[in-house]
Amino acid sequence: MLRGLTLVTITYLAFRFVLVDYVWSPLRWISDVLSLSLGGLAVLALWRDPAWRRAVWACRPGLRNVLLGLAGAIVLAVVTVLASGLANGRGLVDIATGIRSLVLWCTLLAAVGLVAAWELAYGPGQAQGAGRRPWALRVLSWVVALAVFMALVETAGVLLFGWYGPAEWVATLTGSNAGRAVGLMKNPNTLGCFLVLGLLLLWPRWVAAVTRRVRDRAVWAWAVLLLMGLALTYSRQGWLAVAAGLLAAGWVARRLVPWRVTALLMLVVVVVTVLTTMLPVPLFAWGDDDGISRTRQLQLRRISETFDEETVDKSRATGRLAMVRYALAMLRDHPVLGVGPGRVGGAGALNPDHELQVRYGLPDHAYADNQYVRTAMELGTLGLLALGAMILATLALAYRTARVDPLQGAAFTAVVVAMVSFGLGQNAWENQPLAAVYWLSLGAAWALQLRQER
Repeated sequence: MLRGLTLVTITYLAFRFVLVDYVWSPLRWISDVLSLSLGGLAVLALWRDPAWRRAVWACRPGLRNVLLGLAGAIVLAVVTVLASGLANGRGLVDIATGIRSLVLWCTLLAAVGLVAAWELAYGPGQAQGAGRRPWALRVLSWVVALAVFMALVETAGVLLFGWYGPAEWVATLTGSNAGRAVGLMKNPNTLGCFLVLGLLLLWPRWVAAVTRRVRDRAVWAWAVLLLMGLALTYSRQGWLAVAAGLLAAGWVARRLVPWRVTALLMLVVVVVTVLTTMLPVPLFAWGDDDGISRTRQLQLRRISETFDEETVDKSRATGRLAMVRYALAMLRDHPVLGVGPGRVGGAGALNPDHELQVRYGLPDHAYADNQYVRTAMELGTLGLLALGAMILATLALAYRTARVDPLQGAAFTAVVVAMVSFGLGQNAWENQPLAAVYWLSLGAAWALQLRQER
């Protein structure tokens, strides 16, 4: 049942790409039901089955300590949200906003790890033969396949039909572009980040083909398609994350993967990105001045927005730089527990907080789209400590996998590094599709280490 629910959860992510709130409202609650079911099954199984409990801890002290550290970081985060909410007089909805994503989606780690522990306790993996690919990696192959499909849709939509952004695909499907999208397709940055995770999970097979000089046309086609999809989102955040992830993976696997291979892959990323963004939109507008000029306008707008003085001024006034200033002011007044959950992100952006507006000059519908700034504002230094502890514990869990499988360990480490990078431009650990892949990858890291220590 744990296997089935995990696969259903991944399938659910596909629906999150295309549906918006008003299309099918129950969709918003499906993830909660799935995650609560996973968590409930895990607790019930460990409570009723001593063999399963022993198998969960059938690992060396190093891995056990990392898992205990991760559990402690999650508990600290939950306690911090509760304490901050109570200290600042926040309601149950605000408190739930602060812990919902963390508590629900980390159950995916438990699900994948517990499946591996069940095989440890009852041995079906050995009965089926040691040569079978671990179930945890087969689960991640679903994620890669979904990312490739989304890249295909993005690439075909932009290059063949001239869709300038994911929002236009939502409009195509729903007949209206009104309403708030719960999926990825309306947000180019989030779609780009998902494609980055797909590429990093594909990295072991890709780098193995390059290092061993194996002619693997499929993996090259998938990698190029993912890079083209990422390029056409014009997501600067995604470009930064893919560079950081590939460098991290190359460093972890440096004994097996020469630096020249990592440099070659980085060169491929740059070349594919440049060539893709130079294509006219749509492709059949080649030679058409209108099609080429529209493409150039899109490119120039994205580049100029990054370095334009007006953009910096706007950021200082109401954007990310302004949020840093507000965060420092709130930390001075509320250094330990912050101003309380649900006030400057998520529901806080939909319901302006009059008290914060008066005291700090916060603009209407202010939204802290930086995980670290938002954590500092809402949960204070204790929240930053909990988030930092969680990042370090997950990084240790991913990195330790390199002892078992150097390439997979490098890929999992790259996923963690990419998530840290994503957090600079959005609330990455509260984004369901990104958080799901993150916790699934960590569950696979735990499963591979359990399998090795059998």
